[in-house]
Order: sequence, then structure tokens, then C-alpha cells
Amino acid sequence: MAMTDRTSLRMSAVLLFAGQVVYILVTQFHAGVQANDHPAIFAAYAASGIWKTVHVGQFVCAAILLMGLLALPFAVNADAGRARWAGRFGAVSAVVALALYGVLQAVDGVGNKEQELRHERWGDRDGCR
Repeated sequence: MAMTDRTSLRMSAVLLFAGQVVYILVTQFHAGVQANDHPAIFAAYAASGIWKTVHVGQFVCAAILLMGLLALPFAVNADAGRARWAGRFGAVSAVVALALYGVLQAVDGVGNKEQELRHERWGDRDGCR
């Protein structure tokens, strides 16, 4: 029978909730205009002075949220074989998701900004179409 550690369960819930709420707040600073107007959106990205900071913040929020998911199997303290393996699978999935999200944020937050600054600096707007 599985026992529930209330302190760990509370910590998991707080991490999940805080990660999501702060992610929503941080994303409010994300530059944006009409998404399919590529020259306009890329110009907005280039003009944003906090573009990289917003993406680092989004990554940190996702890490906090995923830490809440990682804490959940420990909070439930599942003894049964299936539940234990489900917890392990969830933990591995959370780590993989964070790694993939890190790649996404690196490309979108850093690579995209650097590429758009290059276009802006050299007047090469053809790459934005």
C-alpha cells in the first residue's frame, strides 16, 4: 500500500503551481506581434532588449515545474512494482522534456536573436521571409 508524505506532496504542488504561474508572468514580457508577419515579428525580436532574459526565465520556470513532477513519485512513496516503474518513467520523461526545452530555448532565445541582429546590422532582410 502506498503511503503519502504530506510535506513532499505539498512541496511538489508548490513547485508545480509556482513554476506555471511564474512562467505565465515571465511570458508576458515576450516580444510579439502578428506571428505570421515574419519581417515584423523578427524586427520585434531584434528590438527586444530582454529577449534572452525572458527565454532564460522561461527555462528556469519549466525547470521548477518539472522539479515538482520529479518530487511527486517520492511524495506518493509507491511501493508497488507498476507504480514505482511509472514514477521512474515519469522522472526520466521529465528530464528528457527539460533537455528538449533547453534546446528550444537556446535556439529561440539566443540563436534567433543573434540571427536577427545580424540581419538588422547588415540590412539583409531576405532571411526573414
